[in-house]
Amino acid sequence: MIHHRRSSLGAGGVGLRRRRVGTAIALLGATSLIGACAGTTSSDVTAVGVQDPVSTNSAPSTTSSGGTDAASIDLDPLKPCLDTLSVEEKAGQVLWVMTATPANVADSAKAGKIGGVGALEDQGGDIAGQITAVTADTKVPMTVASDEEGGTVQRLDKVIEPLPSARDTTGTLSTAQTKAMWTKYSTSMAGLGFTANFAPVLDVGFGVALKSRSYALDPQVVVDFALAAADGMTEGGIKPIAKHFPGIGYATADPHGELVRVSSLNELKQREFLPFKAAIDAGIPAIMTTHAVIPDVTNGEPVTMSPEGIALLRDDLGFKGLIVTDSLIMGAIADQRTQSQAAVQALVAGNDVALIAGAQNVDEVHTALVAAVADGTISEKRLNESVKRVLDFKGVKGPCSKGGAQPTTSGDAQTSTSAASGTTVLERDPVGGGQPADQG
Repeated sequence: MIHHRRSSLGAGGVGLRRRRVGTAIALLGATSLIGACAGTTSSDVTAVGVQDPVSTNSAPSTTSSGGTDAASIDLDPLKPCLDTLSVEEKAGQVLWVMTATPANVADSAKAGKIGGVGALEDQGGDIAGQITAVTADTKVPMTVASDEEGGTVQRLDKVIEPLPSARDTTGTLSTAQTKAMWTKYSTSMAGLGFTANFAPVLDVGFGVALKSRSYALDPQVVVDFALAAADGMTEGGIKPIAKHFPGIGYATADPHGELVRVSSLNELKQREFLPFKAAIDAGIPAIMTTHAVIPDVTNGEPVTMSPEGIALLRDDLGFKGLIVTDSLIMGAIADQRTQSQAAVQALVAGNDVALIAGAQNVDEVHTALVAAVADGTISEKRLNESVKRVLDFKGVKGPCSKGGAQPTTSGDAQTSTSAASGTTVLERDPVGGGQPADQG
């Protein structure tokens, strides 16, 4: 649960420390650059709720009374599942797909070619049935996400009572009311079968890429309201995936259409990074990277494709959770790369999940990921690191099937599947201006 220091805790809750952004400025300004990125984080903050799955197999080098070396006992709760997955299945776990008709990817899910699905476009009353179809009989529990921010970006406003935009939220609600609103909304999402949400928005500013999707111009206001939203999502049974790192609230272009350039690293540390640092310190489980160039860090590449950009998130800000790319069909990426090429480069750069769009593209991208492992472009060690983070995000402990509880859904899965059968058409996203499906 993402808690505020001043919030009361639920049963079993653990308080998380939150710094004011003034403190965060001092901390970010004090970090030293290693190459193009910084490398240390403050040692006095413990992020609760985000475990580092890569290091969970460490154990004390002591000997038990029976003479067994405790260090030889593997205590990694993710290993029982990881060890049963083929390379093809591992590649599937790091590949998630956005689609207007989730039932269209049910076969891909059962075959282990994808590990998650996100809903695009407006969804109707059959969405619970579609989720049942896509989550049934999978070896590893599926992540089922949507793009629910409120205002102009919400896919379920015909199924659940609509939410106000982020900007309207700060003008009309308190943080307590914001949390309560998101708890109620997320409970409804979980009841339909969703497990995650591509929100909250942590960007500072109302530039052309976001407008009313941002909470505020003041980083502290963004922190207060975004973390209240994340608290509510978590309490309602939905895992938040905060976005869009490194922050595009002041960008003068929209990555849906073209590559975005943001401020220098020093300027980002003074403003855009502050909500991300606060969310990380509060235990946010996942962060979405976006297609933005940091001029003095990423060598002309977007953060999503840049090892130096991802290192900022891992090393400078100390994030140990799941990193998901923004949609790889956006114009900022599609102008230069296919989704297959982008997915491989995203994993090489250090993202854990490549988020593609369109059910018709799954086989090609999955094949490209498997081939990249086979030829050494992506090492299996590197792949395993990301798969473990995916499993940890899903709550898998022990055997693959022992993931976080899948909500019971209602609806006629057979009807949904039949409606989705036949030729798959190229999906469109009205938010993206009628371009092939993407999300924000």
